[in-house]
Amino acid sequence: MNPVVGCVPRRTEKGIRMEETVVIVCKYSEVQKAGETCFWLNQYLQPKEIIFITNQKARRCVERFPLPVTFVDEDTVFPGMTLRKIKAVIADRTSDDGRAVKRAGWYFQQFLKMAYSTMTQEKEYLLWDADTIPTRNMTMHPPGGGSYFDVKTGYHKAYFDTMQQLLPELCKKNGYTFIAEHMLIDRQIMRELIAAIEQNDEIPGSSFWEKILFAIDRKQLPDSGFSEFETYGTYVEKYHPDSYRIRKWNSLREGTIFYPKGVSGKDLAYLSRRYGAISFENHSMHLKMQKLFGHPLFRKRIVMVLYQKMLAWGKIIMETSGPKRYPSPGAEKSKGKLKEGKKKGRS
Repeated sequence: MNPVVGCVPRRTEKGIRMEETVVIVCKYSEVQKAGETCFWLNQYLQPKEIIFITNQKARRCVERFPLPVTFVDEDTVFPGMTLRKIKAVIADRTSDDGRAVKRAGWYFQQFLKMAYSTMTQEKEYLLWDADTIPTRNMTMHPPGGGSYFDVKTGYHKAYFDTMQQLLPELCKKNGYTFIAEHMLIDRQIMRELIAAIEQNDEIPGSSFWEKILFAIDRKQLPDSGFSEFETYGTYVEKYHPDSYRIRKWNSLREGTIFYPKGVSGKDLAYLSRRYGAISFENHSMHLKMQKLFGHPLFRKRIVMVLYQKMLAWGKIIMETSGPKRYPSPGAEKSKGKLKEGKKKGRS
């Protein structure tokens, strides 16, 4: 994402200042791009505070943001939990599988989101992805009380396999996924979930993050073996069903492809008609598609194809949109006689 482009879009509804703190967990490379995210978060969500949990290398970048944000060292969030130790556990479980060890950072950021509940005094905090920009105002609390779970469609079996190893009573009971680009966390419920995981004596390890790593199937460690959002949402669904309401969430994840130079206020106003947020993910496939769409020859070819299609559509419309001609009664009778004559000739 680039620096903010254009003006601030007109708000579609009266802005509501959030009572929650927004927590963004990310690595150094993501912090460098998060300035735009902070700008739009302040425009639309107006959070009480924005906290960045990242490493010391990123501290200077965070402190240079023009908006007030708070830096938290990732190694201080939970006693004994560091990226180095997570790598060591994964390396031990997978016999030093390089792919699995590289995945340590992905698991670490999930554990940090959970562990933040043990150090905060806030009743709730809103987890938000660093690469995601809201397109409009939003609140996480419905009028009748409680909070929203913003859900999408999707299912990944490995998440529930790990979940049942940790807490056998948890299973999938719905047709949606709790995984989105954000989630509102109740501090006490997350602490309750962490305690429940740590009480499972059948899994090695003493801390919740160690038990999670040992609960994941060894073959799944190099890929995606655990989801903090799916686990938390499923736990709340079972043990605190009256504390939330479901809200369908639509977001555009391919921002890197369609807006490689960043978004303007007009872009967000347009996107807000259908999407609640836009994400600029750095997945390799997204980056490849961005290069493809940005190539001059590809764009020229697309324009030519669209032009040809428009010509074809125009021709069809011209052929079918002319005035209807209704035959006279005499013409219908002569046409009927002609058909009868043909039939007699055949017989």
